[in-house]
Amino acid sequence: MANAEQLTRLNAGVLDWNAWMAGNVTKTEEGDVRVKENIDLEFANLEEMNLSGIDLRCANLSGANLNRTDLSGANLSGANLSGANLSGANLSGAFLIGANLNRTDLSGANLEGTQMNGADLRGANLIGANLYDTELRGADLRGADLRSADLRSANLEDANLKDANLRGAVLRNAVLKGAELLDTDLRHADLFEARLDGCEVAFSIRYREKLPGVFNKKVRRFNRY
Repeated sequence: MANAEQLTRLNAGVLDWNAWMAGNVTKTEEGDVRVKENIDLEFANLEEMNLSGIDLRCANLSGANLNRTDLSGANLSGANLSGANLSGANLSGAFLIGANLNRTDLSGANLEGTQMNGADLRGANLIGANLYDTELRGADLRGADLRSADLRSANLEDANLKDANLRGAVLRNAVLKGAELLDTDLRHADLFEARLDGCEVAFSIRYREKLPGVFNKKVRRFNRY
């Protein structure tokens, strides 16, 4: 359960919270972030709150309700958001580097320009999400549902998309260099001008019925195994 004192501080506003966080966060010689007091907002109800620009690095927000919450420009790097409800949330320009978003509901969320390198998005619901120009290098998206998601110009270099559902997703000008696409559902996906060089896609190509309409599009530097 959420820490009552921290929840009260959060409800006081972003400025007060960030001022407290400035003294709560330290960095190691290696540059790793450490918090003096663990931030426990597990299962907190933060629905539709304005938390734009908030510092929630390394916070425990697992199971939290952040439905339609404004988290634009927020720093959630290293945070645990597993199982949280972020449906319809605004995360544009936010930092979620190395965050745990395992089985998180991000359906319809705005993640435009968000930094999500190395994030754990296994089994996440990203149906209809806006991921335009999002950084997802090295992200783990195994089993994620990205149906009809907007991934134009997204950077998915070295991402793991094994068993992910990208049916009807728009990946125009996306970078998937070195990404793993084994058994990924790309039916009706738009890969115009996408870069798929060095991808692991053998299984999907072997079973081409999963990819109708994909290979007649202009795909840049695509290696067929």
